[in-house]
Amino acid sequence: MESEYLRTINRLAKWRTVFAGRWLGTRIATDSEAIAVRDFAEKYLVLRVEVTALVVLLERAGIFITGQFENQIIKECDYLQRQLEQQFPGFKATDDGMHVDTARAVETTKGWPK
Repeated sequence: MESEYLRTINRLAKWRTVFAGRWLGTRIATDSEAIAVRDFAEKYLVLRVEVTALVVLLERAGIFITGQFENQIIKECDYLQRQLEQQFPGFKATDDGMHVDTARAVETTKGWPK
C-alpha cells in the first residue's frame, strides 16, 4: 500500500510543472522562481487530496454530516475573510470580484512590485 500511495502522490505532484509554466512561462529547472512555484503547487495539490480524504473518511465514520461540514466551511471562510481584510486594508472580496478602496490600498501596497 505504501508504494502505491507514494506512486500516486508523486504522479499527482507532477502537475506542479504545469502550474509553474502557467504562472511564469518556460523556465529552466534550476530557476529559483520556478522552483518556488512548483513547490507551492505541489503542496497545494497534496493538501487538497489529503483534506478531501479526511472529510470523506470522517463523514463515512459518522463523525459529521455534509451539512455540518459545509456550515463550518462558511464560518471559516468568513473568519479568514475578516483576517485578510485586516491584513490588507482597502481590499475586500465580494461575490463579483475584488473591491479595492484605492485611497486605503495605496498604503497597503506601498513597496509591492510594480
